[in-house]
Amino acid sequence: MAHRFICATLRFWSCSALIKTPEDWNWGNPPRAGSYWYGDKSNAYLDQRSNNPRFADKEQMRAFKESGGVPEKYHRVEGGPHREWVNAIKGKLTECMVFI
Repeated sequence: MAHRFICATLRFWSCSALIKTPEDWNWGNPPRAGSYWYGDKSNAYLDQRSNNPRFADKEQMRAFKESGGVPEKYHRVEGGPHREWVNAIKGKLTECMVFI
């Protein structure tokens, strides 16, 4: 039997209209652009370029930052995944992700 899991609901609005703000938004005036991510436990927001992800609830975001954020589960590569990809092509890595 196949199971379906829905992690988040993503909604888009036209650029000509304000995006619908979640009820738990408490950062002041709602942003005029970007995207909201609606989840079962909390909601989040990304600006137009995804440079500033945050929880819709300011207090929840503060607590998240104070906790140290998401624990590191996987090895981090200096320079990020793009640098790792370039170094893999140049043969400069002893270990790396698999690029297909």
